[in-house]
Amino acid sequence: MNREGPPQPHLIKFDSKSSIKIGKDGLEAENATSAFDHVKADVKVRAGKWYYEVRILSSGVMRFGWCSDKCHLGSDALGSTTDSWALDTYYRVSYNGTHTERFGDYWSSGDVLGCVLDLEAKTIAYYRNGTEIGVAFSGVTATEPLCPAASLQKKQKCLFNFGKEPFSFPVTEVFPDIRALHINITKEQQVSLDKLFDKYRDIGHKETGERDDVIRGNGSLTYSSELGISDDKDPGLLVVAWKLNATTKVWEFTRGEFVGGWSVLGCWNLDTMKRKLREWKDELKNPAKFKPFYNFCFDYLKEEKKILVSVLEHDACVLSCHGGACFRSMMRAKLFANDIKRAQK
Repeated sequence: MNREGPPQPHLIKFDSKSSIKIGKDGLEAENATSAFDHVKADVKVRAGKWYYEVRILSSGVMRFGWCSDKCHLGSDALGSTTDSWALDTYYRVSYNGTHTERFGDYWSSGDVLGCVLDLEAKTIAYYRNGTEIGVAFSGVTATEPLCPAASLQKKQKCLFNFGKEPFSFPVTEVFPDIRALHINITKEQQVSLDKLFDKYRDIGHKETGERDDVIRGNGSLTYSSELGISDDKDPGLLVVAWKLNATTKVWEFTRGEFVGGWSVLGCWNLDTMKRKLREWKDELKNPAKFKPFYNFCFDYLKEEKKILVSVLEHDACVLSCHGGACFRSMMRAKLFANDIKRAQK
């Protein structure tokens, strides 16, 4: 699963000794002590592209970025450890462990900082009032899940937005597949999504007799069919697995992958999923978008020894995809059905 945590993120303290104040729906942080104090979000991510904003409400020393779920800062500031990355908006310096670098412009109270974590490109980039400052960190990996975080010195204050409110400066033109950490579906829609998962899981269980919380076998076939994936050349279920980061086992979806992945995307029924799938397929007509999907397919299928596209065919597939006849050699429904049956033996 790409994202873990409650649907609506809130700030939490790093430890019980912290005296930092958290207010305004759990999204505002204020430090009344003399030393650095810290907050982080109660959600964490392992893959994908994520964006949040912070409105700066004071003019002193603050740092904003990301840290691992197990990061311990103590009296140090965000960015002082190898598993935390931060931009200091007062000194205009980026920090990661012993690496520091002058970065960005002067910041003022009222400015809005935007932070993009791209775990596909392994980068963290920053925006100031909608203007890109640039990539501050590269080689960022989620060995442990990562959380949005901040360190504030005395009398400093800020307000986070994880997507509960419309972003002041959206970055979707630059990152069309960027995600907010706030899940914008209702409780009723969440219940519908869980029921949909249960339906396909139970169909698979009737075939296998298993009782784990996973969609597989005939459950996956039924789901694929009801998504409108019927043509032998249609890579739809592979696209869904790619976008949901469903990598536990080929042609299977855990509850976390299915429910967690679709809820972040604002999809809760077959109609919303079909619309999203059409968007993803349109994106893949661009060779630049196709490449990461191709790489995913190679890794996803190789353990089952079902690679349907050789490296030598890659260029031809990209060209055919760009021209509209997608993936003629990649995906065949007969292999899809046979491989699922073989996996149950």
